[in-house]
Amino acid sequence: MAKDGSIRTEFDDLIANLKLAGGKPVSVWELSSKTGMSQSHVIEWLSVLEKNSQVKVQYRLGGTFAAWTGSLSVSTMQGPTEEENRAAREIQASYDAQIESAREREEKAKSQKTETPEEARERHKRELAAMSQEFESVSEQLGRVDGMLSKFKEKKKEAHLAELAHEREQSALPEAEEKARAVRKAAQEKQRLANLEAEARWQSEAIRKEEKARKEKEKREAENEALRKKKEQEELERQEEEKASRLLEQVEKEIQAIKPGEEEEIHTEHTFDYTEEPEEKEGIGLEESEQEQITIKESATPVKASMPQPKGRQGASKIKKPKAMEVTGVSLQFSEKLSRQVKKIIGQAQELEKLRMEKEKILTDHYMPMQRRLESEVESISDRVIRMEKNILALHQRASDLPGKVTGVEKLHLSSLKAHNDMQKAYDEASALIEESVRELSDERQKMEELVEQSRHEISSHRAKSEDLEKALKHISQLEEESSNLVISARAALAEQAERLGAAEKYSQELGSLKAEIRDSIDSIKREVSATKGVLTGIEKQMSQMRQIEIWADSIKEDYASKMAEVGDYIRSGNEEFETLRESVEANFVRRYLRELRQLTDSYSFEFGQAKNMEMNLDQRMAEEKKRMEELLEEGRKISYLYETQSREVAGADKFESRAESFKSLSELSGQRRMLQQMISQVTGEKPRVEEGAVPSQEKTGKRISVKIFGSAPKQVKRMKARKKIKKIRKGKKR
Repeated sequence: MAKDGSIRTEFDDLIANLKLAGGKPVSVWELSSKTGMSQSHVIEWLSVLEKNSQVKVQYRLGGTFAAWTGSLSVSTMQGPTEEENRAAREIQASYDAQIESAREREEKAKSQKTETPEEARERHKRELAAMSQEFESVSEQLGRVDGMLSKFKEKKKEAHLAELAHEREQSALPEAEEKARAVRKAAQEKQRLANLEAEARWQSEAIRKEEKARKEKEKREAENEALRKKKEQEELERQEEEKASRLLEQVEKEIQAIKPGEEEEIHTEHTFDYTEEPEEKEGIGLEESEQEQITIKESATPVKASMPQPKGRQGASKIKKPKAMEVTGVSLQFSEKLSRQVKKIIGQAQELEKLRMEKEKILTDHYMPMQRRLESEVESISDRVIRMEKNILALHQRASDLPGKVTGVEKLHLSSLKAHNDMQKAYDEASALIEESVRELSDERQKMEELVEQSRHEISSHRAKSEDLEKALKHISQLEEESSNLVISARAALAEQAERLGAAEKYSQELGSLKAEIRDSIDSIKREVSATKGVLTGIEKQMSQMRQIEIWADSIKEDYASKMAEVGDYIRSGNEEFETLRESVEANFVRRYLRELRQLTDSYSFEFGQAKNMEMNLDQRMAEEKKRMEELLEEGRKISYLYETQSREVAGADKFESRAESFKSLSELSGQRRMLQQMISQVTGEKPRVEEGAVPSQEKTGKRISVKIFGSAPKQVKRMKARKKIKKIRKGKKR
């Protein structure tokens, strides 16, 4: 700061160095070294001064030179005083002590507890968020100070114009010079306050420029840091994508998987050998000749459902040579039962297929959209986290400069308080002077009103006297006429009235002199009346001007009172903001970010829970349907077993009613078994097992067809149901 209390900036040093050169060219490098500014900033300021015709810039081979062309007065461009240097040293010492204590606390905290990188990043985020909010509040306060300074500048211009008008009015009023001096003194005080505010504005502009340069530097550093963070984020995203893909594969496997219990499977191999000859047409009728050889053999092998068989065991087990067996008509009942059972199994398999499709639909309609939305949300959150980290790094860089800026703000706050106190004192003095002037003006106005009233009374009395004198003049004129008549009559009687003539002439002369005196007095009275009228006119003008002065003084007083109230409100608001600055730097955006993550997690947890419940319901229904399928398969096996048993018991019975009907029933039975095998393979997810050399059943070539039917059921349930079926069959046989 300068001796007069103004704030000194680098721009002031630049102008002072140019003026001290005495109009000689000075290089940009020399100006940069003396002022501490960068050469680019020096060139920018020189271009501004050149536009205002204060500096002449010269471009030479040796560099850029500037010469001052304006006024060479450097009275206000002095260096800092000892008090300012001492205050700066004290501020720097306190700032160094704070930094040292903060470092000691940080080292102590590190020695006590080693925090993880994630915790350190979170802590840095919170600290930088607090510092960012503090910096924003300081910036807002500086913006408000700039607004107040602009308002004060406008009001200063208005006050200057008002002062000029007041001086013009006071020149016409010699009696109000003392009041004008008081008003000018108040205006000078206001001008001084405006100068202080202008200096504060210059300081704020310098701070803003310094902040701009620092922001550019921080931006470059933040870009470099962002590249490193981006690489780390890409690596993390790749790992998350791998985890998500593995999780998706696991979910798909769980959806498609069928959870078998600790049950046993019965692998039954059915072998059908038949030969079918082609149809022949003879004439109109058709004759069919069929030759069939049917061999049925069943073999049961218990295998664990959860253990897949190796390739070597997938083929049919070695069987003995089948014995020829004749199927009687009684077995047709079992074939019908078996066909009905197969239809039930097919219906149950279709129901299982529907449930499986519903489960796949849950995957496509719920899990996959949820996964896509979750991926998009994760990407957006990652972008937001990257942006937040950039902001946090920038705020962390700014935080190192906050103590000095806070000190500057405190100094500005103290200077504003001092200016407010000075303005309050000046306002009190001006108010007292204005009140005294108003009282004196009111007294003078009363005196002038009394003088005007007295003058009016005198004028009326003079008018009455002039009227009396005019009447006397008329009477004298009449007397003069009468005397002239008397003189004429007296001359006619000279002889008789010689003495009387002399007396009349003497009396006539006296009347003439009296008439002249009366005329002179009337003229003097008229002149006095006109002079009195002029004085009264001037007094009335002065009274009207005094009234205008009173109105103007009242308006100035009200305006000044409103300005002082505004300044007081601004000072109070600045105090409140300065007191609540530490409370306003909490990490609000971190809490908001965590709250959004919590809401997002809750919403996705709810949707995932609903989809999981639907999947569990479908799994439960599929388990029930599988259990029902196993029961139906077990019943089919029992019916088949009873069918074979019955066929063995009635080996010597009669042949079938007709070979066509028996072949038809056996063909249907084989087709139903093939369909059953396909349904079971769809349910279990395995391919149908066909021995080598087997031919599809659609080709009726007479070759051997081998089909395996799989099923599973708990042992106890199987045994109980088998016993019940055997009892029912035995009762039917007895009947």
